[in-house]
Amino acid sequence: MPIYTYAILVAGWLLWLTPFFRARQTEKPAKQVDRRARWGSDDHELITSGPYRFVRHPIYTSMLGVLLGTGSLVTPWWLFLPSLLLFIIGTEIRVRIEDHLLAPQFGERFAEYQKRVPAYIPFPK
Repeated sequence: MPIYTYAILVAGWLLWLTPFFRARQTEKPAKQVDRRARWGSDDHELITSGPYRFVRHPIYTSMLGVLLGTGSLVTPWWLFLPSLLLFIIGTEIRVRIEDHLLAPQFGERFAEYQKRVPAYIPFPK
């Protein structure tokens, strides 16, 4: 594989990580906490614009993209396929936990949004 492929891969990872290094945690206490979730659901607005127009959990969409890109470039298929399956199973669990935390906070508005917008894989609905 050409060296520029790895350079593009590293640049993509750095670009993907940039928002995480720039983010600041809020000190606001959570209204509801699920022991399986790290932070719980604090007093936020329901955002349905930007990337949230296409998926409810865009971070998982981006993580899937990173896995697909990295895995297809540097991982043998016999390791890549189980990794992809494990990621999807874990993400499905996490999405359900997070949606369960958001549903009571936003009520009918979230239920409508949940029916209209897919969780993390765009366009399947």
